[in-house]
Amino acid sequence: MGQCLNPFCCLLAAMQCRSGETTAVRSVIMKKRVLISVYKKDKILELAKTFVNAYFEIISSGGTYNYLVQNNIPAIPVEKITGFPEILNGRVKTLHPAIHGGLLGRDTDEDIKQLNQLNINFIDVCCVNLYPFEGIDKNSSIEELIEMIDIGGVALIRAAAKNYKRVAVIVDIDDYDLIINEIVSYKYIKPETRKYLALKAFKTTMNYDACIWKRLLERLDNKNSDFIVLEEGEKLRYGENPHQLALLYNMANDSYSLKNAEILHGREMSYNNYLDLYASIRPLFNINQAAVCVVKHTNPCGLATHRGLSKAFEYAWECDSKSAFGGIVAMNRKCTPDLATLTKNKFIEVIAAPDYDEKALSFLKEKSANLRVIKLDIDKLKNIKKEIHCFSGIALETLMDEIKDEDLKPVTDKKIDESLMELVRFGIISCANIKSNSVSLVCKTPDKEGMIQLGMGSGQPNRIDSLSRLAIPKALDNSKKFFNIDRLPDDTVLISEAFFPFEDIIEIANQYSIKYIVQPGGSKRDPEIIKKCNEFGIAMAFTGVRHFRHF
Repeated sequence: MGQCLNPFCCLLAAMQCRSGETTAVRSVIMKKRVLISVYKKDKILELAKTFVNAYFEIISSGGTYNYLVQNNIPAIPVEKITGFPEILNGRVKTLHPAIHGGLLGRDTDEDIKQLNQLNINFIDVCCVNLYPFEGIDKNSSIEELIEMIDIGGVALIRAAAKNYKRVAVIVDIDDYDLIINEIVSYKYIKPETRKYLALKAFKTTMNYDACIWKRLLERLDNKNSDFIVLEEGEKLRYGENPHQLALLYNMANDSYSLKNAEILHGREMSYNNYLDLYASIRPLFNINQAAVCVVKHTNPCGLATHRGLSKAFEYAWECDSKSAFGGIVAMNRKCTPDLATLTKNKFIEVIAAPDYDEKALSFLKEKSANLRVIKLDIDKLKNIKKEIHCFSGIALETLMDEIKDEDLKPVTDKKIDESLMELVRFGIISCANIKSNSVSLVCKTPDKEGMIQLGMGSGQPNRIDSLSRLAIPKALDNSKKFFNIDRLPDDTVLISEAFFPFEDIIEIANQYSIKYIVQPGGSKRDPEIIKKCNEFGIAMAFTGVRHFRHF
């Protein structure tokens, strides 16, 4: 092993010993070395120059070596250290004792003696980031996926992290400034920083392996799965109540998630804000027309569509303006200045949209310092097909309850008009997003340019109360407000998310002149219920699909 004549190396070794880091005197002939092998080159030149100025030798491989040299940063190619060329088209580069011995060697007399005998230098810093497996196009071939599985990089990271008492491992570009500051200030990386870096490194390899497993599970075993990384979550303002702690975790996969939603304005989100935000965008997953949903306590108290988004907002808010107070508003179109202006004098906790006109955003920011203005991609969020609920030490996973174009089966003498099919689908979407037992009364807007959730009943132990005590009184209020009539509109459709076990719902519907009912069917009393509808001249159709919403 060649002797280092630079006295600064001796000084570094002495500093290291005085700091209490080592159990044996480190050989002063060993040079301080950093191994750099990065896929993402952002800010790497600044980091590399800092090491060079601190008299570190840089070892590098492949594209990273070429990039450094082209930018006049001295580096030693890995093959010069190993005495072995890259093989298998780059699959094997750093997997060699000269590299891993340098990373895994400890500051003990025995390790130092053995490394000296084998002419292996310690490697003090390992800076590696991995092939971006999580970002690979889902349509890539299995061969392309396999080739993007990083082997050497993961091995380097794990080796360096395992030996964190001596080696600093850098996997995150966001940590470069921290490292630069410590090298400039102290000429070495502090022990507490190495611990922090090691923990991040193990988390990185865990996430990386999980991404590989998930993608290969899809391709090789035709299965899908998600995984939750229970690292220290992002602390939220509070839980369901102010005295409760709440943390936000992200699903460790390559999907866009609600955590990616951008907070453009306002204070941080709370636990309840996230629950309500999800409840507000969920109905929009299945609505193609411009739509607005207003949610309070995870239930859509207002839902409307219209050719004009501002008009949809007006109807959605006025569906239940009392409940909307302090609620969440979500829309599936770009927020316009006209719509933003309509929020004036309305207390809203969160407003969410795919995008915002500049004037609209400016108005909302001025409206309230506390109003959370959220930008999110609804199309990407609706591609997440699973829901997972964790409690009491268990996790329940279910596929998303997707609302498809369900085939209606007419079961009564009178049929539902074809002109009402779009309204029926809107009603099914409305009802499926209301907590059970739920019913929804929907109708077209007065100008026939949109649809309104006229009244809804949610969360009741029985469907009678949902309809008679909640949905119908609210629908009657809204009929007077929107249509200036003291009865329900003629095109009102009653939607139930589950079957009717008795005839009582039909009798109530007839009492209020409801002429159209849609429900899943499946009760042993279906024949009696159908007969009762025929007696009253009510058109009823079965969907064959139940849409309970319990959680």
